[in-house]
Amino acid sequence: MFYSCAPASRGSSTSIVKKRGKSLRVDIHCHYLNPEAAAKVAPLNPAQHEMQIRFANALTRETNKKQMAERAPKLSNIEVRLKDMDRQGIDIQAISPAPQQTYYWTEPKMGAELARQVNERLAEIVAKWPERFVGLGTVPLQNVDMAVAERAANGERLPPQWAGLKFFNVFGPNEYHKGAMMSVLARRFDDVKAGRPVQLFKSHREGVADGDQRRDFIYVDDVVRVTMWLLATPSVSGIFNVGTGTARSFRDLMLSAYAALGATPNIQYIDMPEQIRGSYQYFTQSEVDRLLRAGYNGGFTALEDAVERYVKGFLDRTDRFR
Repeated sequence: MFYSCAPASRGSSTSIVKKRGKSLRVDIHCHYLNPEAAAKVAPLNPAQHEMQIRFANALTRETNKKQMAERAPKLSNIEVRLKDMDRQGIDIQAISPAPQQTYYWTEPKMGAELARQVNERLAEIVAKWPERFVGLGTVPLQNVDMAVAERAANGERLPPQWAGLKFFNVFGPNEYHKGAMMSVLARRFDDVKAGRPVQLFKSHREGVADGDQRRDFIYVDDVVRVTMWLLATPSVSGIFNVGTGTARSFRDLMLSAYAALGATPNIQYIDMPEQIRGSYQYFTQSEVDRLLRAGYNGGFTALEDAVERYVKGFLDRTDRFR
């Protein structure tokens, strides 16, 4: 979200520009660290959620710690920042939350409260120094409904039709450019075809069988169908999950691929890396009631049918593209 600058007045910024005889200088990539918000999450050990800390070695952590101690006043003290801006010849900064202060890892309610706290402080800064700052805020993306509510709370206009779509585990033709982010089916198909073992994670959770970790797999044609329906139905706006509403296992996914080829399953279960065991999701499933209540009745392709269509129509052909 964008907080607008107040109209320029006959203040120091105008005179600075005239003295330099140059165009207005705007730094569009600047962060503000909110100390109050940081204090609020401190008891939750936020460092455990920050990738640049979790995956750093000891030397990097120590270097970052020293740099943060030196730079903290520049990030959170506006008076210090203004002096630096004047010294550097910067007329306006576009300030946004410090990267770690999006707090997407928090529970939705707390995430919404923190987003409001961060945004209100940015708004205060812009209001007090309107000729020096514009603000870029944050929204609690861990809950899209709350994200939209935060936009509305900040007085942002919403378009005549709008939609926020949360896609679940999409798979299907033309995903090959995604590399490691391709679906498991696309990444493992060559192994299936060649008769090599397909490796899936063992379960490290009681009550869940090896390979029975579940996702809401949705075929890309269904995703397109939902999107096209929305485009053709301008009276519908809202936040919608786009999944089938039914979670299936990774084992089901790969067994469907073997069935589509008429091949004998050859699945090997391997230990899950220790560094992800504590955070790995064993189950995700969309709730599509809101989409159905809005009038969507296009249905969703069953996993076995979708995999057969993908395998026979694309993956098992020389030209895998449409």
